[in-house]
Amino acid sequence: MSDQTITEQVLGKRIENLQFADVVEYFKTPRKESDRREFKASVEGSKREKDETAAIYRTICGFLNSDGGLLLWGTPVGKTITPGVEDEFQGDLTHVVHDYGDDQLSNMLFDSLNPRLQGVKHRKLEDGARRLYVFEVPQSTYSPHQVATTGTYYFRFNATTRPAPHYLVEALMRRVTFPNIGAYLKLTALQPAGPDLQLLAEVLVINHSPLQNERDVTIYLTTSQGQFGGQVFGLASNRKYLNGNTELRLENHIATLHYGVIHREVIEIRMPIAARGSTLMIVVSAGGRYSPLKGSSYTIALNTNLGAHELITSMSENFEYHEKLGDMKSSSSQELRTALGRRAIP
Repeated sequence: MSDQTITEQVLGKRIENLQFADVVEYFKTPRKESDRREFKASVEGSKREKDETAAIYRTICGFLNSDGGLLLWGTPVGKTITPGVEDEFQGDLTHVVHDYGDDQLSNMLFDSLNPRLQGVKHRKLEDGARRLYVFEVPQSTYSPHQVATTGTYYFRFNATTRPAPHYLVEALMRRVTFPNIGAYLKLTALQPAGPDLQLLAEVLVINHSPLQNERDVTIYLTTSQGQFGGQVFGLASNRKYLNGNTELRLENHIATLHYGVIHREVIEIRMPIAARGSTLMIVVSAGGRYSPLKGSSYTIALNTNLGAHELITSMSENFEYHEKLGDMKSSSSQELRTALGRRAIP
């Protein structure tokens, strides 16, 4: 099996290093779609745009439920050269009119599929007024996925995306080997509290796997400034406050987490009032007896003039730590050195 990503296999570069010109160069040669390659041209018009985004969701769903793949949106229009043979894509790229921000696109994808996806990478590539999008989709360990608005499951077959038959959906459900746990943060208030600035929030933990309950779920939280409080609320006695109350741990806190049930936990962070106007990062993670540890990180503007729903300026949700840290020779070694307070040895 190749160690290269699908983007490297098709376009010769990792998705992080792609340029608009790389895609232009790729389509100077006639190209065909496959079970792991999908090309979407863009046609201007509000109805067409809605149809195109729906097609994007279906294709990503199909890739997740199959072997993964690469989706390019803004390609040349496919042309039928020989009747009965796949279309060929060559020539000028089409222009995707709508300019989606990274967070906006992430939220669109997050809301469009169930169970919530992770591991999908996307890039917006631009050249002046021209714009296209690249999606790198892994094979999911939490399939089957369905499009949220229709409830339909899709898969890839003969270079097309098709509704999945019942037997395939059932087989995919039986293939899931561990529960898909998600941990999220909902801010409820930022307000002065005597000499302090008080941030109140809820941690939401949910099991996205229909056929598997999870047991003994532990919740972890860290804050970049301030301290976790909460004892005043008379909350769970098994809360452990660590590292000067900048870390909060609830060990084996949820005995059984059933599919679709949302567990809620109230948290409080207190900071000096002088922190107003700065930013705060919170990481919330959860894992159980059978599920890998997954987390979500949030950057929060400490601006008391904003509503609670406006305070989050950036976020990365529902990631698995093995994806975030990378291979043992690089990222996790750096993470360990940072935790131990050691410098790298030449």
